[in-house]
Amino acid sequence: MNALNRAVTRFFDVVLTPLEAISDEFALLVVSGVFGVLALWIFKHISWQKGIKATKDKIKGHLIEIRLYQDDLVIVGKAIGKVLARNLQYVVLNFGPFVPLAIPFALVAAQMVVRYGFEPAPVQHVVEGQLAGAGLTLTVKGDREAIADLKFVLPDGLVAVLEMHCPEQGFADIEFVAEHPGEYEIVVLIGDKQVTKAFVAGGESDVRSMQPERVSSLFEALL
Repeated sequence: MNALNRAVTRFFDVVLTPLEAISDEFALLVVSGVFGVLALWIFKHISWQKGIKATKDKIKGHLIEIRLYQDDLVIVGKAIGKVLARNLQYVVLNFGPFVPLAIPFALVAAQMVVRYGFEPAPVQHVVEGQLAGAGLTLTVKGDREAIADLKFVLPDGLVAVLEMHCPEQGFADIEFVAEHPGEYEIVVLIGDKQVTKAFVAGGESDVRSMQPERVSSLFEALL
Protein backbone atom coordinates (compact mmCIF):
# COMPACT_ATOMS: atom_id res chain seq x y z
CA MET A 1 0.00 0.00 0.00
CA ASN A 2 2.86 2.39 0.78
CA ALA A 3 4.41 1.68 -2.62
CA LEU A 4 1.06 2.39 -4.30
CA ASN A 5 0.69 5.64 -2.36
CA ARG A 6 4.20 6.72 -3.36
CA ALA A 7 3.48 5.99 -7.03
CA VAL A 8 0.20 7.92 -6.93
CA THR A 9 1.95 10.79 -5.13
CA ARG A 10 4.60 11.04 -7.84
CA PHE A 11 1.88 11.03 -10.51
CA PHE A 12 -0.01 13.86 -8.80
CA ASP A 13 3.24 15.80 -8.31
CA VAL A 14 3.61 15.88 -12.09
CA VAL A 15 -0.06 16.66 -12.77
CA LEU A 16 -0.51 19.33 -10.09
CA THR A 17 2.75 21.26 -10.52
CA PRO A 18 1.58 23.38 -13.50
CA LEU A 19 -1.88 23.84 -11.97
CA GLU A 20 -0.50 24.97 -8.61
CA ALA A 21 1.57 27.59 -10.46
CA ILE A 22 -1.76 29.42 -10.77
CA SER A 23 -3.07 28.59 -7.29
CA ASP A 24 -3.81 25.64 -5.01
CA GLU A 25 -7.52 26.43 -5.29
CA PHE A 26 -7.34 26.22 -9.09
CA ALA A 27 -5.55 22.86 -8.91
CA LEU A 28 -8.14 21.47 -6.50
CA LEU A 29 -11.01 22.72 -8.68
CA VAL A 30 -9.58 21.27 -11.90
CA VAL A 31 -8.80 17.84 -10.42
CA SER A 32 -12.21 17.63 -8.73
CA GLY A 33 -14.01 18.65 -11.91
CA VAL A 34 -12.11 16.29 -14.20
CA PHE A 35 -12.44 13.33 -11.85
CA GLY A 36 -16.13 14.05 -11.25
CA VAL A 37 -16.93 14.05 -14.98
CA LEU A 38 -14.76 10.97 -15.56
CA ALA A 39 -16.44 9.11 -12.69
CA LEU A 40 -19.91 9.87 -14.10
CA TRP A 41 -18.83 8.68 -17.55
CA ILE A 42 -17.40 5.43 -16.15
CA PHE A 43 -20.48 4.87 -13.97
CA LYS A 44 -22.73 5.22 -17.01
CA HIS A 45 -20.83 2.56 -18.93
CA ILE A 46 -20.35 -0.01 -16.15
CA SER A 47 -23.83 0.23 -14.63
CA TRP A 48 -27.03 -1.41 -15.90
CA GLN A 49 -28.75 1.77 -17.05
CA LYS A 50 -31.84 0.01 -18.43
CA GLY A 51 -32.40 -1.73 -15.12
CA ILE A 52 -31.91 1.47 -13.15
CA LYS A 53 -34.35 3.38 -15.39
CA ALA A 54 -36.94 0.58 -15.20
CA THR A 55 -36.68 0.51 -11.41
CA LYS A 56 -37.12 4.30 -11.17
CA ASP A 57 -40.16 4.10 -13.42
CA LYS A 58 -41.71 1.40 -11.23
CA ILE A 59 -41.12 3.51 -8.13
CA LYS A 60 -42.89 6.42 -9.81
CA GLY A 61 -45.74 4.11 -10.80
CA HIS A 62 -46.24 2.93 -7.21
CA LEU A 63 -46.18 6.52 -5.97
CA ILE A 64 -48.94 7.36 -8.47
CA GLU A 65 -50.80 4.30 -7.22
CA ILE A 66 -50.64 5.67 -3.66
CA ARG A 67 -51.99 9.01 -4.90
CA LEU A 68 -54.86 7.48 -6.92
CA TYR A 69 -55.99 5.01 -4.25
CA GLN A 70 -55.28 7.07 -1.16
CA ASP A 71 -58.66 6.19 0.34
CA ASP A 72 -57.97 2.42 0.19
CA LEU A 73 -55.56 1.59 2.99
CA VAL A 74 -54.96 -1.95 1.74
CA ILE A 75 -53.84 -0.80 -1.71
CA VAL A 76 -51.82 2.07 -0.22
CA GLY A 77 -50.10 -0.30 2.22
CA LYS A 78 -49.14 -2.71 -0.56
CA ALA A 79 -47.94 0.18 -2.75
CA ILE A 80 -45.72 1.51 0.07
CA GLY A 81 -44.19 -1.95 0.47
CA LYS A 82 -43.51 -2.09 -3.27
CA VAL A 83 -41.88 1.36 -3.18
CA LEU A 84 -39.58 0.27 -0.36
CA ALA A 85 -38.67 -2.95 -2.20
CA ARG A 86 -37.95 -1.07 -5.43
CA ASN A 87 -35.86 1.46 -3.51
CA LEU A 88 -33.75 -1.40 -2.16
CA GLN A 89 -33.38 -2.73 -5.71
CA TYR A 90 -32.37 0.74 -6.90
CA VAL A 91 -29.68 1.01 -4.20
CA VAL A 92 -28.27 -2.42 -5.12
CA LEU A 93 -28.11 -1.54 -8.82
CA ASN A 94 -26.21 1.65 -8.04
CA PHE A 95 -23.96 0.10 -5.41
CA GLY A 96 -22.44 -2.48 -7.77
CA PRO A 97 -20.71 0.08 -10.05
CA PHE A 98 -19.71 2.16 -7.03
CA VAL A 99 -17.38 -0.58 -5.71
CA PRO A 100 -14.77 -0.35 -8.52
CA LEU A 101 -15.12 3.45 -8.57
CA ALA A 102 -14.40 3.62 -4.83
CA ILE A 103 -10.77 2.56 -5.33
CA PRO A 104 -9.64 5.46 -7.57
CA PHE A 105 -11.89 7.81 -5.60
CA ALA A 106 -10.10 6.87 -2.36
CA LEU A 107 -6.68 7.46 -3.93
CA VAL A 108 -7.68 10.85 -5.37
CA ALA A 109 -9.42 11.94 -2.16
CA ALA A 110 -6.37 10.96 -0.09
CA GLN A 111 -4.09 13.04 -2.32
CA MET A 112 -6.37 16.07 -2.05
CA VAL A 113 -6.63 15.80 1.74
CA VAL A 114 -2.91 15.44 2.50
CA ARG A 115 -2.04 18.23 0.05
CA TYR A 116 -4.73 20.79 0.78
CA GLY A 117 -6.40 19.70 4.02
CA PHE A 118 -3.49 20.52 6.32
CA GLU A 119 -1.01 23.33 6.80
CA PRO A 120 2.31 23.61 8.65
CA ALA A 121 2.09 23.84 12.44
CA PRO A 122 2.47 27.28 14.02
CA VAL A 123 5.79 28.44 15.45
CA GLN A 124 5.69 28.87 19.22
CA HIS A 125 8.12 29.60 22.03
CA VAL A 126 8.42 27.81 25.34
CA VAL A 127 7.91 30.17 28.26
CA GLU A 128 8.70 29.54 31.89
CA GLY A 129 5.85 27.81 33.66
CA GLN A 130 4.13 26.83 30.42
CA LEU A 131 1.34 24.38 31.10
CA ALA A 132 0.65 21.16 29.21
CA GLY A 133 -1.85 21.49 26.42
CA ALA A 134 -0.35 24.58 24.80
CA GLY A 135 1.85 22.61 22.39
CA LEU A 136 1.39 19.82 19.86
CA THR A 137 1.15 16.16 20.81
CA LEU A 138 2.61 13.14 19.04
CA THR A 139 1.11 9.80 20.10
CA VAL A 140 2.66 6.40 19.48
CA LYS A 141 0.57 3.27 20.04
CA GLY A 142 1.95 -0.23 20.57
CA ASP A 143 2.15 -3.18 22.93
CA ARG A 144 3.27 -2.87 26.52
CA GLU A 145 6.88 -3.93 25.96
CA ALA A 146 7.36 -1.55 23.03
CA ILE A 147 5.94 1.46 24.87
CA ALA A 148 8.03 0.72 27.97
CA ASP A 149 11.19 0.73 25.82
CA LEU A 150 10.25 3.72 23.67
CA LYS A 151 12.23 6.95 23.45
CA PHE A 152 11.51 10.19 21.60
CA VAL A 153 14.34 12.17 20.00
CA LEU A 154 13.46 15.70 18.93
CA PRO A 155 15.68 17.59 16.46
CA ASP A 156 16.97 21.10 17.09
CA GLY A 157 14.11 23.56 16.66
CA LEU A 158 11.57 21.39 18.45
CA VAL A 159 11.34 21.63 22.24
CA ALA A 160 9.58 19.11 24.49
CA VAL A 161 7.01 20.41 26.96
CA LEU A 162 5.78 17.11 28.40
CA GLU A 163 6.47 13.41 27.83
CA MET A 164 4.28 10.59 29.14
CA HIS A 165 4.53 6.80 28.78
CA CYS A 166 1.58 4.53 29.59
CA PRO A 167 2.68 0.93 28.85
CA GLU A 168 -0.41 -0.52 30.54
CA GLN A 169 -2.67 1.40 28.15
CA GLY A 170 -0.43 0.89 25.12
CA PHE A 171 0.57 4.42 24.19
CA ALA A 172 3.18 7.12 24.73
CA ASP A 173 2.79 10.88 24.23
CA ILE A 174 5.20 13.72 23.78
CA GLU A 175 4.02 17.30 23.72
CA PHE A 176 6.32 19.78 22.02
CA VAL A 177 6.47 23.17 20.32
CA ALA A 178 8.30 24.28 17.18
CA GLU A 179 10.44 27.31 18.00
CA HIS A 180 11.65 27.78 14.43
CA PRO A 181 10.03 27.20 11.03
CA GLY A 182 11.33 24.28 9.03
CA GLU A 183 10.98 20.64 8.05
CA TYR A 184 11.86 18.18 10.80
CA GLU A 185 12.09 14.46 11.44
CA ILE A 186 11.10 13.23 14.87
CA VAL A 187 12.84 9.96 15.74
CA VAL A 188 11.10 7.25 17.74
CA LEU A 189 13.46 4.62 19.17
CA ILE A 190 12.04 1.25 20.19
CA GLY A 191 14.89 -0.98 21.25
CA ASP A 192 17.18 -1.29 18.24
CA LYS A 193 14.46 -0.12 15.85
CA GLN A 194 14.10 3.44 14.62
CA VAL A 195 11.04 5.09 13.10
CA THR A 196 10.86 8.67 11.85
CA LYS A 197 7.87 11.01 11.63
CA ALA A 198 7.97 14.02 9.31
CA PHE A 199 6.87 17.33 10.80
CA VAL A 200 6.55 20.77 9.20
CA ALA A 201 6.23 24.09 11.02
CA GLY A 202 5.98 27.73 10.12
CA GLY A 203 3.87 29.34 7.41
CA GLU A 204 4.59 28.49 3.80
CA SER A 205 6.42 25.26 3.02
CA ASP A 206 7.70 23.48 -0.07
CA VAL A 207 6.44 20.17 1.31
CA ARG A 208 3.71 19.00 -1.07
CA SER A 209 1.92 16.65 1.29
CA MET A 210 1.46 16.40 5.03
CA GLN A 211 -0.02 13.31 6.63
CA PRO A 212 -0.98 13.62 10.30
CA GLU A 213 -0.89 9.88 11.01
CA ARG A 214 1.65 7.19 10.22
CA VAL A 215 0.51 3.57 10.39
CA SER A 216 2.05 0.14 9.89
CA SER A 217 -0.69 -2.27 8.80
CA LEU A 218 -2.07 -2.57 5.27
CA PHE A 219 -5.66 -2.05 6.46
CA GLU A 220 -4.81 1.14 8.37
CA ALA A 221 -2.78 2.43 5.44
CA LEU A 222 -5.74 1.84 3.13
CA LEU A 223 -8.03 3.76 5.51
